[in-house]
Formats: sequence, C-alpha cells, structure tokens
Amino acid sequence: MKKIFSRLLSVCILFAGFSVIFPATAHATVFLSDDFTGTSVGSANWYIPTWTSSTDGTYLGRTQLRCTQSSSLPSASNSNAIIAVQSYNPAGFSFYGTEIISKQSFSVGQGIDITVRAKMDNPTQGIVGGIFLYSLKPGSSTLHDEIDYELLTNVTNQVQTNIYGNEPLGAGHTQFVSYASGSVTSYHTYEIKWLPTQVSWYLDGSLVRTDTAHVPTGPMNFYLNAWVPDSGWAQAYNAAIQPVASASANQVYSMSVDSVNIQSIVAAPVLKTINITPLAANLTAGGASQQLTATTLDQYGSTIATTITWSSSNTAVATVSSAGLVTPVAPGTANITATSGSVTSTAPSVVTVIKAPAVLKTITLSPLTANLNVGSATQQLTATTLDQYGSSIAATLTWASSNKGVATVSSTGLVTPIAAGTTNITATSGLITSTAPSVITVTKITPILKTITLSPLTTSLTIGGATQQITVTALDQFGNPIVVTLIPCLNGAGPLLLGQSYCNNSVSQTAPATGGTIIGLPSSTINSGTSLFSGAPVITSSTPVVTLTSSNKAVATVSPTGLITPIAAGTTNITATSGSVISTAPSVVTVVPQGITITSTPIYGQAGSAVGSVSGIASSNYSKYAVAVFIKVAGGWWNKPTWATPVTAIQSNGTWTANITTGGNDVNATAIIAYLVPTTFSVPMASGQASLPSSLAAFQYATVTR
Repeated sequence: MKKIFSRLLSVCILFAGFSVIFPATAHATVFLSDDFTGTSVGSANWYIPTWTSSTDGTYLGRTQLRCTQSSSLPSASNSNAIIAVQSYNPAGFSFYGTEIISKQSFSVGQGIDITVRAKMDNPTQGIVGGIFLYSLKPGSSTLHDEIDYELLTNVTNQVQTNIYGNEPLGAGHTQFVSYASGSVTSYHTYEIKWLPTQVSWYLDGSLVRTDTAHVPTGPMNFYLNAWVPDSGWAQAYNAAIQPVASASANQVYSMSVDSVNIQSIVAAPVLKTINITPLAANLTAGGASQQLTATTLDQYGSTIATTITWSSSNTAVATVSSAGLVTPVAPGTANITATSGSVTSTAPSVVTVIKAPAVLKTITLSPLTANLNVGSATQQLTATTLDQYGSSIAATLTWASSNKGVATVSSTGLVTPIAAGTTNITATSGLITSTAPSVITVTKITPILKTITLSPLTTSLTIGGATQQITVTALDQFGNPIVVTLIPCLNGAGPLLLGQSYCNNSVSQTAPATGGTIIGLPSSTINSGTSLFSGAPVITSSTPVVTLTSSNKAVATVSPTGLITPIAAGTTNITATSGSVISTAPSVVTVVPQGITITSTPIYGQAGSAVGSVSGIASSNYSKYAVAVFIKVAGGWWNKPTWATPVTAIQSNGTWTANITTGGNDVNATAIIAYLVPTTFSVPMASGQASLPSSLAAFQYATVTR
C-alpha cells in the first residue's frame, strides 16, 4: 500500500491489543481464524480505528475511514466480511471507507503464515482493497514494518505486493504479480509467509515473490481495508469517480473477504547454535579447573539435546574433558570450542592460564651422609629449597635429629656429634619435609695431637725493643683444636712435667720425692733419692705437653707462654715440640741493632742545629735513651750543645734536634758525630781533644763531615 499519511492509529491499537510470540513447538498454532459467519464482523478478533486528529492515519488518499465515534464494525454477508467504501460521507465531502484491524499483533517467531480468500466486488476503477500486516516503530511517525497485497481495480489481471522493513512511509518495494486465471474480481487465495530471514507471497498456492532484503522484524497487526486513492498514486487513481454530497447519490464499492487464517510456521527442530558459558576464564596453572556449559539451541531458539565434542586450541596450556571440564596446565591462552556435527560454538571460551605463585615443593639436604667423631668437628648441612617450577625459593626451615643423644642439629643445620651411634637429620617447612634425611654416623675416637703451627712465622725485633707474643695452634687428627700445656725446656730446673721431652742437661741434682716416668728419657724413672733434678714436684698433665725452644737464646728467648724477648742482634728459630710432634715450621725471629741517623745540619759557616732520628727502639723506651753530639772544630772535638747539657732528648716521634753552634767558632765545624746512649750513661767531656773517648765505641753512632 502506498501510504501518504502516517498510521499513528496502529501505534495506539498495538497497546490496546496483545502481541503473539510463537511457542517453541513443532506443531503449528492457529492465532486467528475467521470465516465471518453471522451478520457482522466479530469484535472478538477485530476493531476499527478511533479518530483523534486529521493526521492520525484515518484519512487515506481521498477517503475518510469509518471510526468508532460514528460507526461500528462492518457487516458480514454470505460468510463474507464486506469491506466497503462509499462515495457519500455523512461527516464531510470525501469517500467513506472501511478498515478493520486485528486485535492481536504478531511477532515473526519461527515464522507466520497469513492466508486470506477475497475478491473485489465491482470492476469500477479507482478502488483499492488492502490485505496487509502493518506496524509503526515505537517513537517514530514514519519508520514502520509492512507486508502487503494491494487489490487495484485499475489492474484487473494482477495484484500488487509491497514490503517495508523498518523504513519510512512511501513507495516501498512494489512488485505486481499476475493471476494464473480469473481477475481481481474473482475469489483468490492470498498468502504471506513471513519468516525471520525472508518473506514469500503465494497466489492461489503458487509462490510468486520472495524478499530477503527488507524483512520486517515486527511485531505487526493485520489489516483489511477499502479506500479510494488520490492522484498521488497514479496507478490506482480514477478521476471519474468522485465523492457525492447526498446519500441519494451514494455509490458503494467493496471487497468481500471469505476467510482469514493466521498461524505459526514450524519446521522440525535442528541444532542451530551452541553457546558456551563462561566465554572467558582466568585460571592458575596447577590450580582449580573450570566447568564450561554448552547451551544448544534449535532454529527456533529452543533448547535441543545433542552430543557435544569439546576441544582446546592449545592443550599445553589447558585441556578440556568430554564433559567440558577445563584443566589448567601451563601459563598461556587457549580457546575452548564446542562442536556438534557441522555446528561450532558461536564464540570460544577464552581460557587464560597464569603462573601460580611460587610455593615450596622440595627440600634436599647435602651431604646425605656424614661420619663424625665424638668431640671432633661439627658438620654443616645445606638445604636446597625449590618451588614447583624447580627454582630456588626462600623458606624457613625447622631442623630435627632423630636421636639427639648421638648428634644435635642447630636452627641453621649445624650438626654436633655427641656420642657413638646413628641419627637421621631432617629439615621441614610447613608440610614439606626433606626428600631424604642426612644420615649421621658418630664414632668415638680419642683425639691425639697431630700438628702444631706457630704464628707469626717471621718476626723482626730490636735490641732492647718490644717483645713478641707467639701463638701456638695445636690440632688433632681430625683437624680440631686440641688443648695443650706449654712449658719451657728444662735445663736443670723444675717444675718437671710428666710427658715432656727432656732437654740435655748434665747437672745432677737430687730428684723430688714423687716418682713417675719421664717421656723422652730412655727408661728413666724418678724415684726418691735419684739424682736427676731438684726443685718443684713432678706435675701430671692430662693434655699434650708442648715445649717452646729458641735455637739461639743469645739472640732471643721464649717464655713458657710464648713471649719472645730480643737479646742481641742475630736470628733464632722458635720451635714447638710435643713428643714426636714438631711445629710444621719455626717462627723465625730476627733481632736488629738500634740505630741513629743525622738527617740535616746547618750549612758550613752558618749557625743552626743538627737534626736526626733513632731506630730499633720501642717508642715506650725513648725516655731510656738520649743522643750525645760532638763537633770537630780546628782539629779538636767539643760536646754539644754545651758541657752543661751534653745530651739531647729523643722526641715522641723518634727524632732529635741539637744546637751545634753554641760556641764562637762552631759554624766552622768540619765534622759532626751523634751517639745513641742510655740515659744512665755518663757522657765524657770533650774540650778540643784530637780523638773522642774510647767509652763511646760501644754505642751506635752517625757522622757527617763538611
């Protein structure tokens, strides 16, 4: 139908009626069936429009439609609804037409089939009979859906079809189709099959048109009307017929409708879509699985039973069971799809697997076995803690010994042997225990002295200078420290210690009353009255005895506790001995003499001081020494600075300064000599003698000539 005016009435009636949604069933449902028995069209299925304004759609072309204000439903005759238009309008000068509208509105659902048997009653040209579905879109006065048959008396051998799919009012998409027999004034069966994806028109049972490009979405009401178009629709217009002003001149033109049947179109349900839920899932490697659900729908949107095959695009990331259970394997992304025959899920479920937080998985101990001795060194165990990915992970460990009487273990894994036996050391963190224990076997072996080392191995001392403490380190056969008793080599003096080697001594003295065997002296015994040693009683020791000796006591001596005292210039070796065990290397002690230097003197002929320094003296002993300075003037020697002060003190930094020009001709001295002397030494006086006193020859000196 070519609509020039908007059909607002349809919107009003849509709210007054009700919409039909097709049920999901394989059996056709009849929604409207009317063969128009009786004397008028029944109000159970139909109504006529109500006038509200001049633009409400009740005026078409040159025709005012009957409205509820002044008319009622049209009459029925011989089981036909008479849809009439007349030339006389009692309410105004126009044609007076008829339009009936179904109270139901119809949604396409799976499909809808509209079948109408009708004919135009007169051949008079210029009359239009409408058989159509129609609905304005909510909120719009022009956009609408419509599917038409238009019976034009101007075109007797054809019928016009038209369609609008959410389009403005206007020409639409018209197409005339021909009758196989008869004309527009003959009864014909007009059928419309409205499907979700196409609309088909059937004329007397034959398909005459199909449209897939403009399919309405609905819902729509069904209309029957008769009206007279104006010249705007030239193909249907007839200027020869005009409205009349009096009832006596009235002409009636009509369309007879024998029956109307509207029912659903259903086909056997087949699988159409597979929808997976959820469409996205975030899982953790090694963590909880995810159940996917596949909703299978037929072409009507109803659930249909089918067999689903599940698949994963990346089984290294996630696998899926035949029941749709997704198991995360490793970090990454996998698409899970569901398939049945040729139908695949509309969208995959995108499964993202992330790396699980690192947790402790294994504890490995090292070493796994250890043999220890009672009283010997401890054993440090190491625990390697790995996460589920094989990477190192920090963990707080609890160490335990299965037999603390054999060996204990500290909080850091340090094993201490206690007694002979075997114990298993384990490390635990939470529920994780070391994969295997460290088996500790403890035996009891008496430690014996194995090695003696001295420190330091080299020492440089000066005559009269500081002493040096030597350290003795004694180790047993296990490399563990062992307690020893230090005592000097006996040279005819006590105390005598059992177990100590004897240093050669030819002095015979009366032995102490207490007896005992002296190791190192072949078969020697100490008995009362035996002439061997005198002095303190024999001492018995439970620890190895170490004797410290100096190879040259004239150079340096060593005390029982290892204190070295320098005596004279030279070198001596300090050794430690216990039975057959001798220190691995001696401590070499070098004693150097004291020294004195003159670092500067005034220029010949000028006044000033001689400056120098001393060496080989501990700073703490500077006060025990002084510098005696002499100058040679005109072939004779003189004390400096003066006779009254013949010595110069040594400063705290080891330097000295002596004024050597305190006399009248001192600036012409040709030689300067400085002696390092003890403060207890009485410096001889020199007053021009040709040579210095011989008592100075015993001391270190430094000389400068000019």
